Amino acid sequence: MITNVIFSELPIAPGESRALSATTDTEPLVVAIQCFREPPTPPSLRPCKECGTFPLRAGEVLYVTASQTFEHIGGYLKVTLTDGAGDAKEYKLTIEVEGGAQAYAG
Repeated sequence: MITNVIFSELPIAPGESRALSATTDTEPLVVAIQCFREPPTPPSLRPCKECGTFPLRAGEVLYVTASQTFEHIGGYLKVTLTDGAGDAKEYKLTIEVEGGAQAYAG
């Protein structure tokens, strides 16, 4: 079971990083980060370096970063934690674009 998750779901700005930590009683703990743009990304666009799947050990901090790809285009980040028993927790971070407006509230 995933416990002690420390992660803010407040809107995030392009280029900003957010700390994430959690514990589980069933390792491994894996964090999957996906980004979604509005309008959707063209099929030819490759995933950004900030997205992917990352291992997370107890007491370790992983920084989730909103790519500069979102500088003028809204969207959101989907962050999913999954442990060895299949327990999962999902978080959605809205990207805040220029002028402080939320681009996508989903």
